[in-house]
Amino acid sequence: MERPVREYLRGLAATLLLFGASYCQAAQIVEVQVEQADGAYHIYFEILVNAPRDRVHDVLSDYENLHEMSPGIISSELLSGEAGGDAKIDIRLKPCVWVLCRKMRKVSMVSINAYGGIVYKTVPESSDFKGGKEQVIVKASQTPGQTRVTYNASLVPDFFVPPLIGSWLIRKHVIRNLEVSSKRLEEKARL
Repeated sequence: MERPVREYLRGLAATLLLFGASYCQAAQIVEVQVEQADGAYHIYFEILVNAPRDRVHDVLSDYENLHEMSPGIISSELLSGEAGGDAKIDIRLKPCVWVLCRKMRKVSMVSINAYGGIVYKTVPESSDFKGGKEQVIVKASQTPGQTRVTYNASLVPDFFVPPLIGSWLIRKHVIRNLEVSSKRLEEKARL
Protein backbone atom coordinates (compact mmCIF):
# COMPACT_ATOMS: atom_id res chain seq x y z
CA MET A 1 0.00 0.00 0.00
CA GLU A 2 2.96 2.27 0.55
CA ARG A 3 3.98 2.13 -3.12
CA PRO A 4 0.64 3.39 -4.57
CA VAL A 5 0.65 6.33 -2.13
CA ARG A 6 4.19 7.27 -3.14
CA GLU A 7 3.28 7.05 -6.84
CA TYR A 8 0.18 9.16 -6.25
CA LEU A 9 2.23 11.84 -4.46
CA ARG A 10 4.83 11.87 -7.25
CA GLY A 11 2.05 12.27 -9.83
CA LEU A 12 0.47 15.06 -7.81
CA ALA A 13 3.81 16.85 -7.46
CA ALA A 14 4.48 16.56 -11.20
CA THR A 15 1.01 17.91 -12.00
CA LEU A 16 1.49 20.87 -9.68
CA LEU A 17 4.88 21.61 -11.18
CA LEU A 18 3.62 21.42 -14.74
CA PHE A 19 0.27 23.17 -14.42
CA GLY A 20 0.84 25.33 -11.37
CA ALA A 21 4.13 26.85 -12.46
CA SER A 22 2.63 29.65 -14.50
CA TYR A 23 0.20 30.53 -11.73
CA CYS A 24 2.87 30.49 -9.02
CA GLN A 25 5.32 32.77 -10.85
CA ALA A 26 5.93 36.06 -9.07
CA ALA A 27 5.39 39.46 -10.63
CA GLN A 28 8.31 40.50 -12.79
CA ILE A 29 10.02 43.87 -13.26
CA VAL A 30 10.71 44.16 -16.99
CA GLU A 31 12.29 47.62 -17.24
CA VAL A 32 13.00 50.73 -15.16
CA GLN A 33 14.29 54.04 -16.53
CA VAL A 34 14.87 57.34 -14.73
CA GLU A 35 16.23 60.42 -16.46
CA GLN A 36 16.53 64.05 -15.42
CA ALA A 37 16.12 66.95 -17.84
CA ASP A 38 15.17 70.61 -17.35
CA GLY A 39 14.32 70.13 -13.67
CA ALA A 40 11.93 67.24 -14.36
CA TYR A 41 12.40 63.58 -13.58
CA HIS A 42 11.13 61.24 -16.27
CA ILE A 43 10.30 57.84 -14.84
CA TYR A 44 9.27 54.80 -16.84
CA PHE A 45 8.75 51.25 -15.72
CA GLU A 46 7.08 48.12 -16.95
CA ILE A 47 6.02 45.10 -14.89
CA LEU A 48 4.28 41.81 -15.59
CA VAL A 49 1.68 40.67 -13.08
CA ASN A 50 0.18 37.18 -12.97
CA ALA A 51 -3.43 38.25 -12.53
CA PRO A 52 -6.32 39.17 -14.84
CA ARG A 53 -6.19 42.61 -16.49
CA ASP A 54 -9.55 43.85 -15.14
CA ARG A 55 -8.67 42.91 -11.56
CA VAL A 56 -5.26 44.62 -11.85
CA HIS A 57 -6.95 47.76 -13.19
CA ASP A 58 -9.50 47.67 -10.35
CA VAL A 59 -6.75 47.47 -7.72
CA LEU A 60 -4.74 50.30 -9.32
CA SER A 61 -7.81 52.55 -9.54
CA ASP A 62 -8.79 51.94 -5.90
CA TYR A 63 -7.27 55.30 -4.95
CA GLU A 64 -8.06 55.12 -1.23
CA ASN A 65 -6.06 51.91 -0.82
CA LEU A 66 -2.92 52.64 -2.87
CA HIS A 67 -0.95 52.80 0.40
CA GLU A 68 -1.63 49.08 0.94
CA MET A 69 0.46 48.24 -2.11
CA SER A 70 3.43 50.54 -1.94
CA PRO A 71 5.86 50.79 0.97
CA GLY A 72 6.69 54.34 -0.16
CA ILE A 73 3.09 55.55 0.30
CA ILE A 74 2.08 56.46 3.86
CA SER A 75 -1.55 57.24 3.01
CA SER A 76 -3.87 57.74 0.05
CA GLU A 77 -7.08 59.68 0.45
CA LEU A 78 -9.93 60.30 -1.95
CA LEU A 79 -10.71 64.04 -1.71
CA SER A 80 -13.50 64.11 -4.29
CA GLY A 81 -14.95 61.98 -7.05
CA GLU A 82 -14.98 58.20 -6.94
CA ALA A 83 -12.58 55.30 -7.09
CA GLY A 84 -12.28 53.86 -10.57
CA GLY A 85 -13.28 57.17 -12.19
CA ASP A 86 -12.44 60.86 -12.16
CA ALA A 87 -11.22 61.95 -8.74
CA LYS A 88 -8.97 64.20 -6.72
CA ILE A 89 -6.61 62.29 -4.43
CA ASP A 90 -4.06 63.15 -1.77
CA ILE A 91 -1.08 60.82 -1.53
CA ARG A 92 1.41 61.13 1.33
CA LEU A 93 4.78 59.65 0.44
CA LYS A 94 7.89 58.76 2.37
CA PRO A 95 10.44 57.43 -0.07
CA CYS A 96 13.71 56.24 1.45
CA VAL A 97 17.00 55.44 -0.21
CA TRP A 98 19.50 54.12 2.30
CA VAL A 99 19.10 56.46 5.28
CA LEU A 100 17.75 59.37 3.23
CA CYS A 101 14.00 59.70 3.79
CA ARG A 102 11.68 62.58 2.99
CA LYS A 103 7.97 63.02 3.61
CA MET A 104 6.12 64.42 0.60
CA ARG A 105 2.61 65.25 -0.44
CA LYS A 106 1.23 64.85 -3.95
CA VAL A 107 -2.32 65.91 -4.70
CA SER A 108 -3.50 64.84 -8.14
CA MET A 109 -6.51 65.02 -10.38
CA VAL A 110 -7.05 61.51 -11.68
CA SER A 111 -8.99 60.40 -14.73
CA ILE A 112 -9.44 57.25 -16.76
CA ASN A 113 -8.75 57.91 -20.45
CA ALA A 114 -10.61 56.36 -23.38
CA TYR A 115 -8.16 53.43 -23.47
CA GLY A 116 -8.53 52.63 -19.76
CA GLY A 117 -5.25 54.32 -18.81
CA ILE A 118 -5.13 55.99 -15.39
CA VAL A 119 -3.86 59.57 -15.74
CA TYR A 120 -2.64 61.66 -12.79
CA LYS A 121 -2.09 65.43 -13.08
CA THR A 122 -0.34 67.01 -10.11
CA VAL A 123 -2.02 69.95 -8.36
CA PRO A 124 1.11 72.05 -7.62
CA GLU A 125 -0.42 74.42 -5.05
CA SER A 126 -1.29 71.47 -2.79
CA SER A 127 1.83 69.38 -3.46
CA ASP A 128 5.57 69.14 -2.92
CA PHE A 129 5.86 69.07 -6.70
CA LYS A 130 5.85 72.06 -9.06
CA GLY A 131 4.09 69.93 -11.62
CA GLY A 132 3.71 66.48 -12.97
CA LYS A 133 1.83 64.07 -15.15
CA GLU A 134 1.72 60.30 -14.69
CA GLN A 135 0.05 57.63 -16.77
CA VAL A 136 -0.54 54.00 -15.86
CA ILE A 137 -1.49 51.67 -18.71
CA VAL A 138 -2.87 48.22 -17.89
CA LYS A 139 -3.02 45.72 -20.77
CA ALA A 140 -3.55 41.99 -21.01
CA SER A 141 -0.29 40.26 -21.88
CA GLN A 142 0.07 37.68 -24.66
CA THR A 143 0.42 35.10 -21.90
CA PRO A 144 -3.06 34.09 -20.64
CA GLY A 145 -3.79 35.35 -17.12
CA GLN A 146 -0.90 37.81 -17.18
CA THR A 147 -1.12 41.62 -17.26
CA ARG A 148 1.43 44.19 -18.42
CA VAL A 149 1.49 47.44 -16.41
CA THR A 150 3.45 50.42 -17.70
CA TYR A 151 4.03 53.65 -15.83
CA ASN A 152 5.26 56.80 -17.51
CA ALA A 153 5.74 60.01 -15.54
CA SER A 154 7.28 63.43 -15.70
CA LEU A 155 7.54 64.98 -12.23
CA VAL A 156 9.03 68.33 -11.24
CA PRO A 157 9.99 68.31 -7.54
CA ASP A 158 9.61 71.45 -5.45
CA PHE A 159 12.54 70.37 -3.25
CA PHE A 160 16.24 69.83 -3.76
CA VAL A 161 17.40 66.61 -5.39
CA PRO A 162 21.19 66.20 -5.76
CA PRO A 163 21.74 66.67 -9.52
CA LEU A 164 24.65 64.26 -9.96
CA ILE A 165 23.08 61.33 -8.12
CA GLY A 166 19.37 62.22 -8.18
CA SER A 167 18.41 59.96 -11.09
CA TRP A 168 20.43 57.09 -9.66
CA LEU A 169 18.83 57.49 -6.21
CA ILE A 170 15.32 57.69 -7.64
CA ARG A 171 15.89 54.64 -9.85
CA LYS A 172 17.19 52.69 -6.84
CA HIS A 173 14.06 53.67 -4.87
CA VAL A 174 11.72 52.78 -7.76
CA ILE A 175 13.27 49.31 -8.15
CA ARG A 176 13.16 48.55 -4.43
CA ASN A 177 9.58 49.81 -4.22
CA LEU A 178 8.52 47.76 -7.27
CA GLU A 179 9.97 44.58 -5.79
CA VAL A 180 7.39 44.87 -3.01
CA SER A 181 4.49 46.68 -4.66
CA SER A 182 4.32 44.45 -7.77
CA LYS A 183 3.97 41.37 -5.56
CA ARG A 184 1.32 43.08 -3.42
CA LEU A 185 -0.56 44.17 -6.58
CA GLU A 186 -0.51 40.60 -7.84
CA GLU A 187 -1.77 39.23 -4.51
CA LYS A 188 -4.61 41.78 -4.28
CA ALA A 189 -5.63 41.25 -7.91
CA ARG A 190 -5.87 37.48 -7.40
CA LEU A 191 -8.36 37.77 -4.52
